[in-house]
Amino acid sequence: MTRRGVAMLIVLAASAIILSAASIIARSRSTAALSADTHDRLRLALTAADAAEAPVLAWLERASRRVVLAPDAAVPMTPVLDDVLRIGGQDARITVTAWDQTAMHPAVDLAEIPGFARLLSRADRDAAGWIGHEAPGLDLAHPAAPVFPSRDRPHALGARLATHNPSPAPGGQRGGRVPAININTAPEPLLRAAYAHLGLASVDSVLQKRAAGERAETDQQRGGDQHAFRLVGSSTAWAVRVDATVGGVRASTWSVYTFRAGAWVREQRLVITE
Repeated sequence: MTRRGVAMLIVLAASAIILSAASIIARSRSTAALSADTHDRLRLALTAADAAEAPVLAWLERASRRVVLAPDAAVPMTPVLDDVLRIGGQDARITVTAWDQTAMHPAVDLAEIPGFARLLSRADRDAAGWIGHEAPGLDLAHPAAPVFPSRDRPHALGARLATHNPSPAPGGQRGGRVPAININTAPEPLLRAAYAHLGLASVDSVLQKRAAGERAETDQQRGGDQHAFRLVGSSTAWAVRVDATVGGVRASTWSVYTFRAGAWVREQRLVITE
């Protein structure tokens, strides 16, 4: 999709939302002028963040399965969009960033995969309040520090420990409730721990392909405990952060999408207040 096409998608979607929200925005005019202006810009920013879902879904469908990250990438983060456009007569900047949840520590009892547990600190394990929860999410964390990652803070807990891997949905993503590890995006320490757990010796060839920007294929024969997790070549769960700034006022959302029943489905959307 071209840059112009992405911008048009956002503008069209935002225009539709703005029309339906016009009466709400109009009511804010009765407050003090400065407060009303800030309130309106915040609503426009939230509108722009909502409107970004169209290009996000397009990216998930067309590009997400081809993502290959360098083996020395500390977190499985990839930029999706960074653009400036006009929404509701205001200059707006939209940035969209995605984190591959199938390249993170799975959302399982940390004692189930001992080699993975050592990759997280005690503080990380204590903060992960969503483990085993029927409706998981970063809003359930018990953090000593912010948990929502961003481009400026890429190493926050939400970039390292998944909420939706495995998917919490009944009959969820391909492979059911077994966690997945994407060999083309997982950081090297996690990938080495995964291959060691399965008793596989081919991790170096995978890392060499990734260093060359090439996709690697999963092994057909697996050793060890095949039910602890599975190796995959593309992601079935992405967390996407959208930051929309209108007139200096920013709104940010965190959405998680999983691939199930042949389509990308938004499982969750949270407004980031950190």
